[in-house]
Amino acid sequence: MSSYGPSSRGLSRTGSPANLRPVRFVTLKQFETLTGYTVDAVNSKIKRGDWLEGAVFIKAPDGRNLIDLEGYEEWVMHGKAASGQLHRAASQ
Repeated sequence: MSSYGPSSRGLSRTGSPANLRPVRFVTLKQFETLTGYTVDAVNSKIKRGDWLEGAVFIKAPDGRNLIDLEGYEEWVMHGKAASGQLHRAASQ
């Protein structure tokens, strides 16, 4: 296999960060590292309904919650209203 072509995962084998696709969904622990929101804080926001499924987080096929970084950015910029709008759009 060529070291210059994409692998089966769509990533270049050159190892250059410029060839990596950005990650959209992250685990709660990764999210904590990126933002400083603890796993407990994230779970509280989900439980209270501040962050809606399909808007700020999704349930992965293995049952784990993953944070949608695009949804999180919308929430940061626009608050609860954006979360509700994203949730309605995702459910249509």
